[in-house]
Amino acid sequence: MTCSLQLPPFFKADLPPPIKERLAIGEYVSEFEKQGRVITYTRRVGLFARSVPVDRYGDLAALFAKMEQADARVITIKSED
Repeated sequence: MTCSLQLPPFFKADLPPPIKERLAIGEYVSEFEKQGRVITYTRRVGLFARSVPVDRYGDLAALFAKMEQADARVITIKSED
């Protein structure tokens, strides 16, 4: 998923650092990029198998927990002084 936001003139944003998690069960990427006044957010989730065996549920839960932590991050938008 990718989405973009254009900042109004005279505003700036503090962006969190990217997160790239790769576990045995899958991977997760969450990153912000700023070009001019446009902020682009990219989020990717990938599982390495179509199904998850019961004995790997703990790995899946760990990946979901990392995603939840990353999704709670915020960007701060404020006027330029």
